Amino acid sequence: APAWEYIKTICAVLGDEDARGRVMLQWVNLKRLPIPITDDAGKKRVAELVKQCLAANSDDRVLIERKIDAEVRSLYGIAGK
Repeated sequence: APAWEYIKTICAVLGDEDARGRVMLQWVNLKRLPIPITDDAGKKRVAELVKQCLAANSDDRVLIERKIDAEVRSLYGIAGK
């Protein structure tokens, strides 16, 4: 998720954070987490995807979650993996 990727860049890491390592979550760092401000169209796109995700079966849910991640990355201006 975009927020997790950002947190890994600003917080101290103990071990490999992608291989069961630990990220030191401290308020001084978390308060720097940028919250994107978007227009109503962006909010509606995310809200609609969330509604679809909640109503979907487990197979479809994974695909919709990826769409949500992509939309949020777009709002943050973060390149995807």
